[in-house]
Amino acid sequence: MKRFEQSVRRYLERTVPRLMLVLDPVPVVIEDAEDQASGAVKEIKAIFDKDAKKPKTYIQWVPEGSLAAEVRIHKNLFKSEQPSSAPGGFMDDIVPDSETIWPNAMIEAGFHEVRRRVPWPEAEGEKTGDSGPESVRFQAMRVAYVALDSDSTDGTIVLNRIVTLKEDAGKSI
Repeated sequence: MKRFEQSVRRYLERTVPRLMLVLDPVPVVIEDAEDQASGAVKEIKAIFDKDAKKPKTYIQWVPEGSLAAEVRIHKNLFKSEQPSSAPGGFMDDIVPDSETIWPNAMIEAGFHEVRRRVPWPEAEGEKTGDSGPESVRFQAMRVAYVALDSDSTDGTIVLNRIVTLKEDAGKSI
């Protein structure tokens, strides 16, 4: 399975666009930004809720006007390779938190352009016109490769993780 995921990851690295996606956005208010003489931003002053949990990563952001999305992250459904052989049957072998849903994720507005130009990549022989929502796929920066879910509508974006960016045992989302 790992070799298959590596092959899919390599294919997607070469063929799909990249968009910024934030799973659990923390709204901040920028009060001031100090510029250097060159015009480059030297410092940004922002306010946020100090009681919020400590972030696990560096700040990433999407601009104002970004789109709301629901992101579904699926992990292994079963604890073992042979769930039918598990004591108590396959139902006892199910991982309880095999799906994590981020209902308030934010994605940059460039998503509409990616959606309009499906399938990705056209040059790789996929048919145009008859493609379903799953052909809308891209790298969500710092998250995973994702595809549009068939539950999506014109007004609702639902994304599913296809494959992680790379194997990183220390990172969990």
